[in-house]
Amino acid sequence: MKPAPTSELPNDSRTAERSIFVAAAIFAAVLDLWSKSTAFALVRSTPDGVYQIWPGKLELIERYNTAAMWSVGFGHDSSNLILKSLGLVIAAVVLVWGLWFVRAGHRWTACLLGFILGGAVGNVSDRFAYVGVRDFIQVYFWNPFAQNYYAYPTFNVADSFLMCSMAALILGQWRAGKAEAKSAAALAT
Repeated sequence: MKPAPTSELPNDSRTAERSIFVAAAIFAAVLDLWSKSTAFALVRSTPDGVYQIWPGKLELIERYNTAAMWSVGFGHDSSNLILKSLGLVIAAVVLVWGLWFVRAGHRWTACLLGFILGGAVGNVSDRFAYVGVRDFIQVYFWNPFAQNYYAYPTFNVADSFLMCSMAALILGQWRAGKAEAKSAAALAT
């Protein structure tokens, strides 16, 4: 007797998800490292060390950050060592998650995890090569309370991949949870 056909994919059919994960990680890491080198070259070509994109609002600068994102931990002697270690652990966890635990059909999850891994690789490699992360994007926001511009902490492309991908994963899980709760409530009635 043949088993009934099923719409579920077998566990070993995650080749597409793994490929997406690896491609996204490579893309994010390469784009981050290239953008840092290019931005620093542009900044060094200016006499004042600032490459203006949108004067007073967006510029490229050269900054080495030994602290975490948004300069959390700035000024502590062991920040770079702690963040190197933490970055390696996070990269290993995301690598295992992306290659072995992403379910078949969850391509967006695989892509977002790849972006997180690529961002972590970009920043961790900077920590080893430059004893700090190369940050270069400086944005200024209008502060209506102080009636002046606020300089947002300098960041880089890896930070953007990390934060946007984590936010998208959290939002996706929240929405999936709401949808699951809604369908469970519908089944209960």
